Amino acid sequence: MRSAAIFLHGSYPVEYAEFYRQAITQDKSDRLVIAADGGLLLFNSLGLKPHLIIGDFDSVSPDILEKFSDVEIIRFPTRKDATDGELAIRAALERKCEDIELYGAIDTRYETDHLLANLLLLKLARRLMPKTATANNVRAIDHRQRIYLLEHEEVQLNGKPGDFVSVIPLSEKIVLSIAGVEWELNKREVIMGSTWTLRNQFASHSADITVAGTALVVHRHS
Repeated sequence: MRSAAIFLHGSYPVEYAEFYRQAITQDKSDRLVIAADGGLLLFNSLGLKPHLIIGDFDSVSPDILEKFSDVEIIRFPTRKDATDGELAIRAALERKCEDIELYGAIDTRYETDHLLANLLLLKLARRLMPKTATANNVRAIDHRQRIYLLEHEEVQLNGKPGDFVSVIPLSEKIVLSIAGVEWELNKREVIMGSTWTLRNQFASHSADITVAGTALVVHRHS
């Protein structure tokens, strides 16, 4: 299975530089590493190179871009119909990637619209991927958490006691079952906008979640 790691123009705290270095340099033979516009700043700071650079480059100076002249670059005009993150996802899928990790999506330093749009890129990716794809095939990741989008399916999260898990409905209502946590639920209805299913905690080393409907699932490490 070919995988893609996409680095958006987000927050990469310097104290977690080693986490992101390892995320970039994972030893996987068929892995495509993409820098989406300002995500290239992370590579520049770490002295690493992606396989593909994509964007309109309104967040990257020509001097920095010149350092990566030996890397494939796909340039778009500033006036375009999609974010650099969406273009990166589409590029990964065009290159037959079946597993996608989004880094820099969970960013609180920048505008709320980008944060929300980045998380909903999980929905776009699921729509464009083969029907056999599952929630595990595309996720947003940072040094604290992983975020998945579930659509009428189940997922098992591996972690440790004390980890947090939140389920956020994107449908008008969902039917939720969750086991392996402090507050277990069995086929309970949760309406959109409810905060009832935020900040549950792992009671063991895994949590099993089943959703009828569409929801974001956030697994935050303790």
